[in-house]
Amino acid sequence: MKSLVFKNFIINALGILFSRILGLARDVLIALFLGAGLYSDIFFVALKMPAFFRRIFAEGAFGQSFLPNFVKAKKKGAFCVSVMMQFSLIVFLFCLLVSFFSSFFTKLFAFGFNADTIALAAPLVAINFWYLFFIFLVTFLGAILNYRQKFFITSFSAALFNLSIVIAAFFVDKNAPQNTLYYFSYATVLSGVAQLVLHLLVLKNNPVIRAMALSVKFKKAKAKLQGFYGNFFHGVLGSSATQFSSLLDTTIASFLMSGSISYLYYANRVFQLPLALFAIALTQVSFPKILKHLKSGQENLALKFMQRALALLSILLIASSIVGSVFALEISKLLFERGNFTHEDSVITAYVLIAYLIGLLPFGLQKL
Repeated sequence: MKSLVFKNFIINALGILFSRILGLARDVLIALFLGAGLYSDIFFVALKMPAFFRRIFAEGAFGQSFLPNFVKAKKKGAFCVSVMMQFSLIVFLFCLLVSFFSSFFTKLFAFGFNADTIALAAPLVAINFWYLFFIFLVTFLGAILNYRQKFFITSFSAALFNLSIVIAAFFVDKNAPQNTLYYFSYATVLSGVAQLVLHLLVLKNNPVIRAMALSVKFKKAKAKLQGFYGNFFHGVLGSSATQFSSLLDTTIASFLMSGSISYLYYANRVFQLPLALFAIALTQVSFPKILKHLKSGQENLALKFMQRALALLSILLIASSIVGSVFALEISKLLFERGNFTHEDSVITAYVLIAYLIGLLPFGLQKL
C-alpha cells in the first residue's frame, strides 16, 4: 500500500511540476510583454476573479464535499448527474451575471482602480470569467478520475492553461499591450475548453460515466443531495477566509502605486510552486486513501496515514521556505527580469516573496 501511495504521489507531483514549469514560462512571458504596471495589473485582476471563485467553489468546497458523498452514494451515476446539472446551471448563470455587470464586479475586486482603469479592465473580466464554467466541469470530472486513482491527467491538464498563454505570446506585440491583454484573455478561456475535452476523452469508457449516461437514458438522474450541500456550504465557509484575505490583498494593492498587484502576483506564483508540488499533490493522493480506510472502519490506519503525510509535508515545506527566502532576489531576477520587467521590480517582488514564504508551512498543512 505504501509503495502505491508513494507512486501516486510521484506521478501526481510530476504532472503538477510539468504544469508549474509551463506556468513559470507563462509568467516569464507575461513579465516580458507587460512588465509590472497598469496593463499587467489589469490582466491579473481579470485573471484573479475566476480563480477566486474556482478556489472557493470548485477546487475547495466542491472537491472536499463531492468525494465523500460520491463514495457513500448507492446510485453513483444518478448522484453525479444531479450534481453536474445543478452546479453547471448555477455556474453558467453566474458567468452570465458577471459578463453583463463586469464593471461592477471589477470595481468590487479592485476598488482602488479609477474610472479609466475600470473601463479598460471590465471587458477583460467579462471574457476571463467564462474560464470558471469550464474549469468547474474539469474539477467535477477530475474528482471522478481521482476516485479511480488516476491522478496524472488532472494534474497535467492544468498545463494546458499555461501552454495556451505561451502559444498566445507568439502572436502578441510588446508595443501594443492592450491588444496583448485580449490575446491572453481569449487564450485563458480556450485553455478551459481544452482541459474539458481532455478529461472527456480520458473518461469516455469510465464506468461512472457509463452509469451517468444510463441514469439520463432511463430518466433516473434524480438523487438526494442534502448531505452533499451540507458539506459543500461548510466547505465554502472554511475555504472563504483564505480566499477573502487574498482578495483583500488585491483590493488594498489597487490603491497603491501602479504595479503593486503585479508584484503580489509574481511573488505568489513562485510561492505556489512548493505549495502545489508538495501540499496539493500529497493531499490529492492521500484524500481518497483516507476515505477508503474510514469507509472500511479502519480509523487507526487512516490516522497513521494522516500523521505520516503531515510529517513528510512539514519537512518539505520548511526546506522550501528556507531556500526560497535566502535566494528570493536571485529567483526573481532569474525568472522575471527581462523586457519590461526592471531590476527595481525584481527587488520589490523578492521582498514580497519572503513575506509570502513565512506562511508557507501553515498554509500548506491546512491543505491536508
